[in-house]
Amino acid sequence: MTDKEPQQAKLEMPPITPPRVDFRKNSQHIDPHIPVAIQRSTARLVAVRSASVAQIPEWETLRQTAHDIRLHTLDHLAEYITQVEQQITRAGGHIHHARDAAEANAIVVEIARQHKVKTVVKGKSMASEEIGLNHALEHAGVRAVETDVGEFIIQLADVRPSHILGPAMHMTKEEIATLFTQKLGVEAPPNPRRLTDIAREQLREIFLRAEMGVTGANFIVAETGTVVLVTNEGNGRMCTTLPDVHVAVAGIDKIIPDWNALATLLPMLVRNATGQKLSSCTSFITGARRSDGHGPREFHLVLLDNGRTNILRDPLARETLLCIRCAACLNICPVYNQVGGHAYGGVYSGPIGAILSPQLLGMRVARDLPFASTLCGACVDVCPVKIPIPKILLHLRHRIAEGDAQEQATIAKTASAAAKWSARALSTPSLYRLGSQLAHLAQIPFRRGAWLRALPPPLNRWTQARPLPAVNATFRRWWKKRKLEIGSWKLEIGRSRLEVENRRSETATTDVDEIDQLIGEVNRLAGKAQRVSEQQIGEALKQLVEIENIKSAALWATSEIARLNLAECLRASGVAIIPHDADKHAIAQADLGITGVDFALAESGTLGLFSSPDKPRAISLLPRVHLVLVHPNALCSNLAQVFDQVKREDYAVFITGPSRTSDIESNPVVGAHGPKSLYVWVVS
Repeated sequence: MTDKEPQQAKLEMPPITPPRVDFRKNSQHIDPHIPVAIQRSTARLVAVRSASVAQIPEWETLRQTAHDIRLHTLDHLAEYITQVEQQITRAGGHIHHARDAAEANAIVVEIARQHKVKTVVKGKSMASEEIGLNHALEHAGVRAVETDVGEFIIQLADVRPSHILGPAMHMTKEEIATLFTQKLGVEAPPNPRRLTDIAREQLREIFLRAEMGVTGANFIVAETGTVVLVTNEGNGRMCTTLPDVHVAVAGIDKIIPDWNALATLLPMLVRNATGQKLSSCTSFITGARRSDGHGPREFHLVLLDNGRTNILRDPLARETLLCIRCAACLNICPVYNQVGGHAYGGVYSGPIGAILSPQLLGMRVARDLPFASTLCGACVDVCPVKIPIPKILLHLRHRIAEGDAQEQATIAKTASAAAKWSARALSTPSLYRLGSQLAHLAQIPFRRGAWLRALPPPLNRWTQARPLPAVNATFRRWWKKRKLEIGSWKLEIGRSRLEVENRRSETATTDVDEIDQLIGEVNRLAGKAQRVSEQQIGEALKQLVEIENIKSAALWATSEIARLNLAECLRASGVAIIPHDADKHAIAQADLGITGVDFALAESGTLGLFSSPDKPRAISLLPRVHLVLVHPNALCSNLAQVFDQVKREDYAVFITGPSRTSDIESNPVVGAHGPKSLYVWVVS
């Protein structure tokens, strides 16, 4: 993809040969409780996504813009890869190129060996799952620990993730409690709050002693070489703040042109994935640390090809690489909801897995997956970048049926003949009408009310999983009636949309105080926000110390915080002060961390913090309680305005509510790895 040859790793790793994916066999051996667990979680995600998207009247326009941005990037990917190389090198980082999984693993293992790494903490990364990095590290004698709560659970269970966002979505809280009891030797009740606390306690000491952190990247901004990480739990911040070495492994498709593109894509990713305006923690990392005493001394980016260049060469399938991994297509897919992620036999599941895995693994390995779809098109409707998934599925089916030129994949002659006869019947009106009449008669022995519940082979593959609607009328007769219904629905939808737009117009003219909006958003996100005058700070701080049982605190050393005499107020309440430039182990002992902000976004309740010697990033991360002091002058109106500041920094973090996880039966639990409590005081 660039003029340079990919960097050769010093350590050779054997090529990885994936086993063939047998989707039919996998889907027939799914535990009965898995579809129930999956559907419970995906139903919640679909609901919150729909509610969040409904708040954006220009959503469809934004989808087209996002599609155009991503397509433009693919068309000019070689140029943007070169720009990323230049910017990361300029920022003091190291860039590596990996042609395949074996080479990527060799690069990361070699970095670990050079630094005598014994323990690696990992943020959630589909790319590292794709290349099997954990096994490569363990083979080299390096312990790799997954730190996302869901990934931590499935690593203990020794299974693959079943969902891009919720790796342990298929497991019940009772199963997780049993797993923790057996593997961790602790008494683990089936309570999401307690199970999350156990994971937090187990991982905290590992975070502090790990020598290297490995993450993926949600986006890589070519303009500055910035890696953007979107998480809710705070583990991404831990992995990129506490170890001395940070390695990001990301596909070349994660690159985007500039910060304007990010201003469009970042909110769309989060809304489509979890329904939030912004995730609890969004980190912006440009090279190694240059100012803060905390943070990695070295930064490495491993750009992974692993078949992506081959996908780009196929004009009918290249839009597969537009994906930003929001997982909305999984949540809405009827097939995924019936079988779960493990049936897809690899890292990527659902509709995106059905088109991505065959192209990455090879048609011979994953030729079942393009057929694991009803072609209903629901995935296209929710995709934030408008990937034409059904069209790509049909294209891949055609490649398989005709024999893939690269893999020489074959399909049984009977299936090929059946496809040809079906095409002839569907394209000949007389044959189509005859077939409809015969189907109407043939269903009579199997019909039970409005459903066909048990059909003979090979149609029983469908009815083993779900009933098939009975044939009640010819399509033409049904469509004639349906057109009348659709006409009335369109009229009602048009009226409803007009009413919504009128209400939005009225609301837009209302003058809303931005400070009140910020406070409202923080409180909605389970934070505790209020206005506090400078005269009230001493008393408010005393009350906070009592409520949260604060024994020690660490503060930013900025002039604004010093002017408010907060350290003296805390000492008067018997609180020990830990120096701001103390090491990570000392700051981890603090009950309270006090910081200011560099900006705040009222619309989403987001607090933006930069990093410098007097503003160590660990003070907002490690203590149990985080108190943020916001001056009204810090309020910004939109992301574009904020990004003008962020792109000049080597490190920035957006905090949007306290850290949280929903990895255990989709139950939201506040305080996963970051602070358990977030207080925001707007100081006037």
